[in-house]
Amino acid sequence: MILPSDYTKLKTKIGKGFSHMKADEWKSWVLVYSPVLLKPVLLSNMFNGWMHYVKACRILVKPSISFIEIDQAHRYLQEFCQSCEDTYKPKVLTCNMHLHLHLHDTIRDFGPVYGYWLFGFERYNGLLKNNKTNRKNGFETTYMTKFTADAYKADYIRNTLSCSSLIPFLPLFEKLTSTTTPITTYATYAPTNQQPF
Repeated sequence: MILPSDYTKLKTKIGKGFSHMKADEWKSWVLVYSPVLLKPVLLSNMFNGWMHYVKACRILVKPSISFIEIDQAHRYLQEFCQSCEDTYKPKVLTCNMHLHLHLHDTIRDFGPVYGYWLFGFERYNGLLKNNKTNRKNGFETTYMTKFTADAYKADYIRNTLSCSSLIPFLPLFEKLTSTTTPITTYATYAPTNQQPF
């Protein structure tokens, strides 16, 4: 499958279980893979119920969402929960199923889930755990030393480039300052029924 650019490719086979999937991989599974892969496997009533959940998630993961969309996503989640209640035994239904029905209130109170979900934190956790420490100063000191050095590289380069004799070293300096950092986007709240957050 060719995935849209903002979706994460699954690295392991679904048949091996879901235990090690990250949140972005869950997003890809629910929104992209599952509608294609589950259709030939599930009975039509199960698949249709699942698709209510997929439709709700497609709305809810957007960085901007209107009150009308919140209500639409809530209706999809209600239909999903009802189909689960009709299809499965009670022991399958968890408290998360009930919490789906309170999500619309949470979004009305705090804005789109995009603004407070934990995908961003998971990315930062991945960056943090890949930092090498010298086991002498601890993680905090090592991380802050690296952060401070990265933060001041650009200032150092600008000051150094004021000397015209160092212009031939410009490509090297540019490589030193090209550091990739994650970007977090926050949506704003608009208090009318028609305007998105």
